[in-house]
Amino acid sequence: MLKAPIAITTTILGLKLLTSYLINYKPMKQLNTIDLYWIHPIYEVMYLLVQGFIVLLNVVNKPKKWSR
Repeated sequence: MLKAPIAITTTILGLKLLTSYLINYKPMKQLNTIDLYWIHPIYEVMYLLVQGFIVLLNVVNKPKKWSR
């Protein structure tokens, strides 16, 4: 398996969160949902874990082709 150093992984995750914050801050402020600003990192990590789980499921159980 590919093993990336923890420093690189956390830097990439930090950049992802930073860009997401920069993009989503103004809409959150306009919609008066600034409390979601603090929950956003938890959502991002959960999303990455679920996405990784789905990828692993696809590796174990190959998707079957549809019959016509």
